[in-house]
Amino acid sequence: MLLKIGVSIFTAYNVSYNTITKNDYITMGLTAGMNAKLFDKKLTTGFSFSYNFGRGQGSMVSSVVNIIANASYKLFKKHAMNLSVINQNR
Repeated sequence: MLLKIGVSIFTAYNVSYNTITKNDYITMGLTAGMNAKLFDKKLTTGFSFSYNFGRGQGSMVSSVVNIIANASYKLFKKHAMNLSVINQNR
């Protein structure tokens, strides 16, 4: 079927704890997104969103928002064209 759609939805949570000299830093955030396969699985499209923030010495150190959109088209068995658009705000 030409318009058969396969969709996957995902979420993730990451935490990174670092000690630099005498200071402790923690970075954590949430990621969510989805992928869809279209046109007999020849075209794959995806979108994801993530928010990460960092704390150090009791205060907010950083905050980052990422928005990612991508598409991949399978030309031949071992060849594909890919396009990604990424926006990052600090």
